[in-house]
Amino acid sequence: MSLTCHEPWHFLRNDDESITWFRWLRPFGSSNIHYRFGPVPEDAHTRRIYDFGEGRPWTCAGCGRIIDGIKPPKWVAAAAPPEDWLPPAFDGFPYLVTRIGHTDLRNVAILPAAWPRQRLVDLARRQAAANQLETCVCIGPADAVYVNPDGTTREDSHLPTGMPVDEGLVLADPISDTAEVRARRARLVAFRESLHPEGYLVGDGLEGGRPATAEDITRLSVSVPGSFGRPMPAGLRRCRTCRLLAGDFLAVHGEGNGDRTPRVIPIHCRCDNHNRCARCGEPLARRRLSAYEYDEVEEKAMYLAAYAAFNHRCPRQLREGSARKG
Repeated sequence: MSLTCHEPWHFLRNDDESITWFRWLRPFGSSNIHYRFGPVPEDAHTRRIYDFGEGRPWTCAGCGRIIDGIKPPKWVAAAAPPEDWLPPAFDGFPYLVTRIGHTDLRNVAILPAAWPRQRLVDLARRQAAANQLETCVCIGPADAVYVNPDGTTREDSHLPTGMPVDEGLVLADPISDTAEVRARRARLVAFRESLHPEGYLVGDGLEGGRPATAEDITRLSVSVPGSFGRPMPAGLRRCRTCRLLAGDFLAVHGEGNGDRTPRVIPIHCRCDNHNRCARCGEPLARRRLSAYEYDEVEEKAMYLAAYAAFNHRCPRQLREGSARKG
């Protein structure tokens, strides 16, 4: 097989002489680089790809480049060209993108073309601060401003890509329903439908926690008396405000992501719910997004994925819509 490297694609020759490709991948709103892998069969590339962390150096089988600090891949799946993994960016500028956990879902909201740059960035700041989700305002084909929930920004020529969800989150400001906005909204719907999304999501990629140390296992494996006459994990404490449990929990039963390797996961109470609707200020969901809660009746940790935010129905937006119709 002829292997021609074109950034960001390189190739790894496995011990069994099979070939695996990997791609340099810029995470949403970050200057760091992640890596994604997949097999390279004789006639096609793979579609499913996994992220990996630190590992040994190895050499690209195509160009000989030394690749440092990446684990070789472990698993392969169905075939498709790697260029098809992420769709192209939507070109109906300007618009706002919100990353949903660490999934490929991207909430996309059309913004007025007449708005000046500063107003677009200001909206993105307020949206990120309220939702506590990574946000980006796309102003042109090579003009994006990434906004972190803490308000820090970064300008970049790379536009966020992924599977779009059209306007599933309410914006901080109402958007006038002009002809040009309606036209770009229709283009966004057509763009989403053209991608032919398949399957469903389980989790959002943030369920992991951290590996448990021997000290963690000793400290968190015991129980203390709790409510309902049932034991309570030792790492949890009852919040004085909402009276729910919060703290460290030892996950050994595949909580959240199916991984039975001992992990320490943070349990959040209701007071930790910082994900708010940018319009009405109410919580986007009953609990914090991309976080665990502890169910004292079921005696287990429960994960709430970030896409639960799409279930929020903003009362202020509903009132504004009713007023316009009246």
